[in-house]
Amino acid sequence: MSGKLPKARQKNLVVQDFNDEVLLYDLVENRAFCLNETAAAVWRNCDGRKSVDTIADSLTRDWGKNVGTDLVWLAIDDLHKKGLVEDIPATPSNISGLTRRDAIKSIGMGAIVALPVVTALVAPTAVYANSACMTGGTCTCDTVSANMSGQICNPVTPCTDTNCRCAWANNGNANGTCVV
Repeated sequence: MSGKLPKARQKNLVVQDFNDEVLLYDLVENRAFCLNETAAAVWRNCDGRKSVDTIADSLTRDWGKNVGTDLVWLAIDDLHKKGLVEDIPATPSNISGLTRRDAIKSIGMGAIVALPVVTALVAPTAVYANSACMTGGTCTCDTVSANMSGQICNPVTPCTDTNCRCAWANNGNANGTCVV
């Protein structure tokens, strides 16, 4: 095993603790990650000074349950694949590429509730985050026509979301409102 010790990535991450879970937002990749209690505990313990054995011992003491190194390796491997842990030693061959089903068999059925889970989703960049059609978004009207649901404007400045349409908001000016 190399001299590397797992270290949780800290740069360009927004970290929010929720009870025993952690929500991470990667500012570079625009991805959000939710770590369950086990994955969060392993991630928090990856300080670049603790070995996998030391992390397993620490979790065993904290939880009062035996936490084996296989469970810690499973979490570190998943966290590393998602770019949340760096400088890890070589992953043991019995862990690398292990499926959840294989992990349950390897670690034991009693550990199902403790299996580390890292859920990821791609989040929109800031420019797209505001593109949802929300009542009250503004557009500029040129001319107005009536339809079954009210006054519709022919926009000079349309709504940013193509799922929206511009509705006449004020008869005293050319302001419109984005509506679904």
